Amino acid sequence: MKARLLMFAIFLILLPFGVAFAEDTTNASSGDAADICGDACILKIPNLHGEITMSGQLRPVQGNSTKYNEYRDDNRGNLFGDIKLKYDNDNFWLYLKAEDIGYSTQKYRLEGGAYGIFKAYVEYGEFPHNYSLGDKSIYNGAGTNTLTLIPGYTYLPNSSWNNLDYKINRQKEATGVRVDILKPFYLQFDADRTDRTGTRPMSNTNSQSSSGPITEYPLAIDYVTSTFRGEVGYATKPIFASAYLQYTDFNNANVDQFYQNMYTAPGSTTINSRAGIFDTFTEPPSNQNLAYGLKASVELPLNSRISASMSDSHTTSQADFQTSSLIGQTIAIPAPSYAFATGNTKWYGKAENEAYNVTLATNPIPDLNASIFYKYRRLKDNSDDSEFTSKTGTGDPVTRVDYYKNDAGAEASYKLPLHFTLFGGYDYVITHNTVVLNNGATTQYLAAGEMTQDIPKTTDSIYNVGVKWSGFDFVTAKISYERMNRNGAPDVTIYNATDAYAPYKNEFDTGSQKRDKLKTSLDFYPIENLDIGLGYNYKKSFYPDTEIGLINTWTNEYYVDAGYTFGKYARLNAYVAYEKYKTYQFFRNAAAGNQDPNSPTQDKSNYNWDYTQTEKSVDFGTSVDIYLIPKKLTLVLGYDNVHSYGVGDFSVLNAAAQYTLDTPANTTTANIVPFQDASNMGFASIDSYKLERITAKIAWKVMKPLTMTVGYAYERYKYDDYGYNDYPASYTITDASGNVNYLSGMYSNPSYNANLYFLTLSYKF
Repeated sequence: MKARLLMFAIFLILLPFGVAFAEDTTNASSGDAADICGDACILKIPNLHGEITMSGQLRPVQGNSTKYNEYRDDNRGNLFGDIKLKYDNDNFWLYLKAEDIGYSTQKYRLEGGAYGIFKAYVEYGEFPHNYSLGDKSIYNGAGTNTLTLIPGYTYLPNSSWNNLDYKINRQKEATGVRVDILKPFYLQFDADRTDRTGTRPMSNTNSQSSSGPITEYPLAIDYVTSTFRGEVGYATKPIFASAYLQYTDFNNANVDQFYQNMYTAPGSTTINSRAGIFDTFTEPPSNQNLAYGLKASVELPLNSRISASMSDSHTTSQADFQTSSLIGQTIAIPAPSYAFATGNTKWYGKAENEAYNVTLATNPIPDLNASIFYKYRRLKDNSDDSEFTSKTGTGDPVTRVDYYKNDAGAEASYKLPLHFTLFGGYDYVITHNTVVLNNGATTQYLAAGEMTQDIPKTTDSIYNVGVKWSGFDFVTAKISYERMNRNGAPDVTIYNATDAYAPYKNEFDTGSQKRDKLKTSLDFYPIENLDIGLGYNYKKSFYPDTEIGLINTWTNEYYVDAGYTFGKYARLNAYVAYEKYKTYQFFRNAAAGNQDPNSPTQDKSNYNWDYTQTEKSVDFGTSVDIYLIPKKLTLVLGYDNVHSYGVGDFSVLNAAAQYTLDTPANTTTANIVPFQDASNMGFASIDSYKLERITAKIAWKVMKPLTMTVGYAYERYKYDDYGYNDYPASYTITDASGNVNYLSGMYSNPSYNANLYFLTLSYKF
């Protein structure tokens, strides 16, 4: 595959030479072309420019090389190159770009056209994502949709365990053409195809209950997405109009993922043994989308323009109903066996999405710019009803939701005296969520905490105001403030009655919220060779209708960057950025009837508690370019440091609940209150990491077209998180019930040290 692509790349590289050479020789005024310049013609092509880069490198890595190569070719060799070519004359142009030729990060793009007539392009690219390499699996069949347990997997990591790489490679091919010869009309067509193949990690329980063992296994990925888009338009000075039609097909070759169960039902469990039985895990079904739309704009008096657009799309999909979560299973076990109300064996999904936008922009006087807009969007779910009854006789309908949003607002800016500019705007948004009742039902209940359709209507009132000052050529200052008032009260009547906490909860993303944003920036250039930038951003969100859940969040950001040029000798740049993000959540543990957080019942069984999580990030660095020999020899030094760390703090808000045991005289295990010893609550490290980079290189302009660069780079990454530290060498974790959970190494030891030595030759012509 790579050899064919390399040959294709060479062909594309030679193509512009051939075209240009042909034109150059055939336009000769007299004589035979070969007699004019002989074999040297290809070196004398007018209007041809380009750059050829060849690099060699060594990159020893200690620690987790996968993390270092997460988006790189993990098998990349020591030699690679890039090519850029451009041919341009008065009639047509051609441009070629090839990067990382022959590797799984390779990219090629060829584009060109004739001025005023047409332009076209074709491109190909590969984009790897290495999740984790060199892992182990207790399954055979990685990369397929059927996984079987290997014999002897219970003997902890041994030669019978399979080696496994979690990686996905994305390949994209695209082409397009635009025809302008019929001006003011134009035609445009684009097509692309993206293939995603490989495996990514997935974990699932091996029993019918959350108490069963959990196993990591390779989920097979084999996705193909194809898109075709055509557009026709009319473009003149006062009027623009266009229409487009787009079709997208997503195909998943592995909608059903089968894996062999290992659950042996230890102890007195009511769940029968499932060892050797195949369970089913479903992936996204294949689907198709058809979209079309119109866009238009026209110039109006008073230096104004009105623009409008509309679009509509229809997405359809289908999937086989699973009659059981087990494959080919006929024995009587308490696994769900579904009987669907419609009697169909397939489920058909259909979603319609329509949108309309209108904007009027005006500049009636030089100092005033203003616009008003209206946006409408509607999502309608016309999928099949999916009510079903399990073997136990319980119903579990999937909730369908219709959604539509109206958004209207205005923005304006006005230049004031003394070089001040005042700007601001207002935005009013109404969002509706409507639960679609299945099969004529009159009541639709939701599972506890299910998505956001429990909030039937949300209204946002957003306004912003700011001022900008540029009184001197060397300084610009800006400050702005935004306020959002959101009203989104939940309808607790549609919750399942088992969620007694529902009246005290709210959805943080669509529920009632008060949000403040403040942004400031200052850029100034006090002397010719010095530039400095300062900034501060603040954001706070508060959820007034929430008594249990996320209460508020804060964000503070500070940054400074500066640069100074030392005449013809050097250029120094430096920056510092600091961010602090904090969240506060409030909860309650209680027996039936005491779920109200304001309840006077506060004891070891009924108590309130809260959780505060703080995340801080410091990013700083500097770089210096030293012109050892101006325009000839340059030394570049750089250092970057990113340190991010998070901590979590639990607090039990009732003294009686903080004791591990009830009383010294009554110390039976039945009276133990788990995880409530105040001295052991909280997490010292959450998603904390430190990344350092050091670079040093010398660029030598050997001659006008040729530059040689030699350098060294060092990178160190250290990760620290309470959930991933101390990864077990046995690749297993045994829970309190005696179940063995099998891991694969996916999340083990992400830290690394990397050294990179490189030499690059770049030739421009």
